[in-house]
Order: sequence, then structure tokens, then C-alpha cells
Amino acid sequence: PLGTRLLLSSCDNIDDINPTLAGKLGAGRVNLLKALGDRTHRVPLEFVSIDDAVNSAAAGDTIDLATSLFLAARFEIKDKDLTYRGGWNDAFTTRDPIGTPTVITALPSSPAMSVGNDAGTGVVVDGFRCTGGGGQQYTSIPYTGRYGGGLVVSGDATLRNIDVTGNATGSGTQIGGGGGVLLYDSDAVLENVRVHGNTSLHGAGVYVYRGAPTLVDCVIDANTTIVNNPSAPRGGGVYVTDATLTLRRTSVTGHANADLGGGLYAANSTGATTVVLDHAEISGNTAKSKGCGIYVNGGTLTAVGGLVAANVPTPAATFLYGGGICVEGGAANLDSLVVRDNAAMIAGGVAKLAGGSLTLANSVLSDNSAVFFAGGLYLDTVTGAVLTGNTIAANAGGSAGGGAYLTNSSATLTRNLVAANSGSAAAAQGVFATGGSLVFNCNDVHGNTGGDFGGVTNPIGANGNVSADPQFCDLAAGDFTVYDTSPCLPAHSGGCGQIG
Repeated sequence: PLGTRLLLSSCDNIDDINPTLAGKLGAGRVNLLKALGDRTHRVPLEFVSIDDAVNSAAAGDTIDLATSLFLAARFEIKDKDLTYRGGWNDAFTTRDPIGTPTVITALPSSPAMSVGNDAGTGVVVDGFRCTGGGGQQYTSIPYTGRYGGGLVVSGDATLRNIDVTGNATGSGTQIGGGGGVLLYDSDAVLENVRVHGNTSLHGAGVYVYRGAPTLVDCVIDANTTIVNNPSAPRGGGVYVTDATLTLRRTSVTGHANADLGGGLYAANSTGATTVVLDHAEISGNTAKSKGCGIYVNGGTLTAVGGLVAANVPTPAATFLYGGGICVEGGAANLDSLVVRDNAAMIAGGVAKLAGGSLTLANSVLSDNSAVFFAGGLYLDTVTGAVLTGNTIAANAGGSAGGGAYLTNSSATLTRNLVAANSGSAAAAQGVFATGGSLVFNCNDVHGNTGGDFGGVTNPIGANGNVSADPQFCDLAAGDFTVYDTSPCLPAHSGGCGQIG
């Protein structure tokens, strides 16, 4: 009968509680609260402590916590499939998980919250603030040190509406990572999580080691990088190694003074590293050596949609590559991306260095600037790059290659619009190449200071390549759409389809 099954399912596991007497005490005690309750357990209205509520709950139940609850030690989420909801008023009649979350104020020697590796996909944590934490010591992460100041996640739970702020790991004498959050061997999903005002050496906001976590609609902003440690800081906002990280509609903004990867740093250690940006924003970050916005070394960067903007060198930078994006080795696959208003000494917009592969399609690179050369795009020793359907316009390239500069690289350029790029008139600011080989099909390269092509045979007049005014709607305002009479539209491009 249903009633019997319900009562039996509620029994406490006597064998687990008394392992030395396993099998000798019967099926266990009937827990009437589990069997007959509403499956929501309220702290402190119904239970004095969270542990009491958890122990009384069955898998699938909900633990509700009042905003007024004082939590001054690590809140540990374990293996039972429960939903934890903070942000309730004392009467448990209304809830505001964002405006008035339940606050966990950690000890300086620990994170505020930890989600254990046995917490599976049935665990949901919603409506908390993690603050005041100092992380914990790890020797199993590539750099021994303290990680996860406010939040440590090793399981595969869903965390939603979490505010992580005012935490710190590392110092001038100690390695630290993930001042706000450590994702360690985790496939967790973080939704509407804000990580801000935290401090660390590597990944001042978030540090990701192994696993494949996904961040959706999250904000990682204004975390502080430690600059007085002998080790150079990396990843002002996010640091990723040996993991696959997906950022979906997530922003990484307002980080300063990293050496590599002002916004995001990713590199292989002993495994493969992949970063997927799905309509993400990386903006307003600074770095000293490479990648003011994004730096990837040896891994794979895939970006679809989104914005990389206003990332610039630190005042101490002297020879920085890649204002917006810098990828060394590995692979970069960029589609429908806007890269604008970034700056560097070399490659204001995108730099692809040291071999590997590049696919750049349907993207806009505009208003980026370089002190020395390559305002929009720079390729160095890249084989088989494919550039299709991009608009590269209004970039400033210093001595040469305001639009694109290619060194010892091979590339096929098809249906790209390269126009109105500026710099020294002594060399071509459209497409400039030294060494390598380029194939041009159906491109419009027009109106670039110093000439449209340099270091390569001018392809205009062959294979659909033209140099014609694209008729931008409002170039000065950064509007790169074109009038309906534009030679770049399919009706006027001589069978080339859409150019740019």
C-alpha cells in the first residue's frame, strides 16, 4: 500500500548510524516528519539548526533559511539531494534571494561555503552571500597555496543567486587563487552568481581547476589582483587550467594589473584547457604583458557572439600583445564577436601567436589601436588561418597593418571588409604581410591610410576582390552597417554574397 511505502521510505538508516550492529536492528525508525510533513524545513522557524533540518529531510526536500539567521562558520553542502534557499523573512512568507540573501560570514581561515564532491546534480543552493573568507590550503592544485576565499565547489550542484564578495586568498608572500570562488574538479552550474570585491594572486575572482563548470548570467567584476608577490599575477577575473569552462551571457569586467590575462587567463598544466564564451562580455580589464582582455596559452578558445571591449595595457606595460585577445599556440575559433576599443603595443584587437590555428568569422574588429603595428588583427607563425565574413574597420595600426598584420603565416581571406584603418602613411594600413602566403577571395579592402595592401601582391580585380567605398551608415559613430546601395551587399557584390 502507498502508506506503507511512504512510511518505509522515511526510515532513518539504522545501519549507517550503527555500523557495528549492521543488520541487527531492523529496518530503522519511522521518521514521521519525512513521511507526513510538507517537505520544506524552515530554519529557525521549525528547526534550531541547519544540521537538524538536513538530518530530518529526505532527498528532494527543501531547506529554507531566514535572512536574519547568523551563520559565522563554513556552511558545508554534502551529498543529500536537497534544495537550500536563503533570503526568507522571519515569518517565511516572502523571499528576496538577491536583495536580502542569507549571509555567511566566514572565518579568515576558511571559505564561507563549500560544496563537497559528493554533491550531485540534485543539489541546488540559492540565495546566499559568502563573505569574509580566506579559503583553504591545497597542495593538489598546480601551485601550492590557498584557494577559494568565499566559495569552494567540488561537486556538480546548481548554485543560483549567490553573492561572493569581500574574500581573499594569498598575500605578498603566499600563492593564492580564486579570491572569490574555487571550482575544483567540478561540473557545477552557476546561475546569476556575482563575484566582486575579492582579492588574490591568480584568478582574483574565480579559479577553475579540472572539471567542466558552466557559468550562466553571472557577473565577475572589480576583483583585486595582488601585485607585490614575487610571482606575476595571472587572470584578474578568472584563471582556468586543465578544465573546460563555459561562460554563457556572463561578464568579466573591471580588473587591473594582471601580467597575463587581465580579464581571463587560461593555460594547460598537465591536461587540456578549453574556454567557451557564449555571448559573454570581457571588458574594461588591464594587463602588463599579453591579453588585456583574454589570454590563452596552449588551450582552445571558442567564442560565439559577445563583446570584448575597452581592455588596455597597464601603465607599466612596454611591449604588450593582444589588447582584446591573445592566444599562443592552441586554437582560437571566433564567430560573431565584437572586438572594439581595445589597445596594445602590438595587436590592439586580436593576436594569434606561436602556431596553432585561427578561425575568425562574421565578426567586427573596430576602433582598436596599436602603438607599434597591427591595430585590428595580428597573426604570427599561424598556418591555415581562415578569415571569413568579417568587418575590420577604423582601427589604428601604428607603423603598419592597421587592419591586419600577418607574419610568416598562411591564411585564406574570404568576403572580408577591411576599411578606414589608419596609422603611419609610410606603410599599408589595410592588410600588411611579411612572409607566408595569403589567398584572397571576394574581399573589399578600401580607404586605408598608406595603402590597402603591403608586402603582398595586390589582389584587386581578381577572384572577386574589390576596393570600393563600402558606404557605412555612420562610420564616425561606429555604425558599420551599410546602405542598401553598398557594393558589399549580395545584390551588388558580383556573386560574392555578403562581404563583411
